[in-house]
Amino acid sequence: MSDVRTAPDVDAPGHAALQPAPARRGVSAPLSPDSTVAVEIRGDSLGPIFNHWLVFYEDVHRPVTSELIGQLCVVGLHDGRILVKQIQRARKEGQFNLISATEKPITDVEVDWAARVKTIARP
Repeated sequence: MSDVRTAPDVDAPGHAALQPAPARRGVSAPLSPDSTVAVEIRGDSLGPIFNHWLVFYEDVHRPVTSELIGQLCVVGLHDGRILVKQIQRARKEGQFNLISATEKPITDVEVDWAARVKTIARP
């Protein structure tokens, strides 16, 4: 385990907001520290048990590819929101449905970038 960078502060009203993982917690990454970042979940769209847990993902901002369909990902939307959701194809090409455990899906949205969640850990 290596020390990991934290992602910038993110506000996502109505969804699990992602906050930078506090350095004082001694955040360690189970992956390469050069490309792995961690954010703290704030909210219950992934289920109330995950509130304040840490999400680790590679800090890459790439378009959605077929291997990300059905996967839990950190996604950046055109309106600036950054969320943790499962990605599903929408009816229209280039749009996606974003699924959470406790909320209605966000449907037919364009995703600017996505990165697959590598692990979620208790802080």
